[in-house]
Formats: sequence, structure tokens, C-alpha cells
Amino acid sequence: MDPISLALGLAQIAPPLLRYFGAGEKSAKVTEIAIDTAKYITGKRSPDDALTALQQSPELQLQYQEAIIASETKLAVAAFEDRVSARERDVEFIKQGVRNTRADILAYGSLAFLGLVMLGLFFLDIPDGSKEVLFMLVGALIAIVKDTYGFEFGSSRGSKEKDEERNKEHLRKEHF
Repeated sequence: MDPISLALGLAQIAPPLLRYFGAGEKSAKVTEIAIDTAKYITGKRSPDDALTALQQSPELQLQYQEAIIASETKLAVAAFEDRVSARERDVEFIKQGVRNTRADILAYGSLAFLGLVMLGLFFLDIPDGSKEVLFMLVGALIAIVKDTYGFEFGSSRGSKEKDEERNKEHLRKEHF
């Protein structure tokens, strides 16, 4: 079985894996983690054998789900750290009086492209075979715009963590 089909089979056992699948290196890494975890939990050398063992054993399924949840935490922390370092880069640009033109072009470009595609959906006659592909494109563009705004303006979770860190730093300065 190919790695993606195998990973999707594993995701049926541990649904949190689905949020990490998409295009690019991240999906490949998640697929690798999912397969390696299945082989470790089941003691099988072959990914196909590991999937079969998981499908046949509720106990192994539970162990696998717990292991994926632990891995998911590591993936979320890595994504958060990546976002923090990118935001720190932008802060340095601002301190130096330089605009991050590349980021501006990406943000405005993705928003404009989404708007154009949405207008096209309303005003252009779309062939039947192309509608599904166009809807997938719209979904991907919406995700890009959402991620861009999430990065630029933060999330309530990120804001809460940032506020907590500021409060801790303030307390440290007061006491030391």
C-alpha cells in the first residue's frame, strides 16, 4: 500500500492525524510519524502489517491513539515555535524601519486572488468537470487567507499565551 493510503487508513484509527495532512513536507513528516508509530506500537516491521494489526485489536488502537496524541502535542509545539520565530523576524523588520514586502505581497495577493475566484464563481459559466477542482481551490485559498490573518493578528489562544508570558516577565522584573 502506498504511504498516503496507509496514513489515511491510520487516520481512521486516530482522526487527529487528518488535520496535519495537506501538501508539502509537513504531510510527509506526519505520514512518517504515523507509520513509524504504528510499527512501534504493533511490533510489526511492515507498515501494511502494522495497519492490519491495529485494525484487528482495540487494545492496540487505544495505544496508537494515545501515542498519536502525544506526537500531536509535539507537532503543535513545533508549529507554534515556527510562528513565533517568524513573528520575531517581522518585529526586527519593524525595528529597522523596513517593511516586509514579501509578506505584504503574499497577504494581499492571496486575498485578491480569493476575491477574483469568488467573483468568477458568481459571474462565469464553469464547465461541470471543473467545478470540484475550483471548489478545492477556493477551500485552499480560504485556508491561506485564514492562516495569513492568524499569523498577522494572532489567535485568542496565542494572545492568551503571549499575555501570560508578559505577566510572568513582569513578575520576574518586579521580584529580581
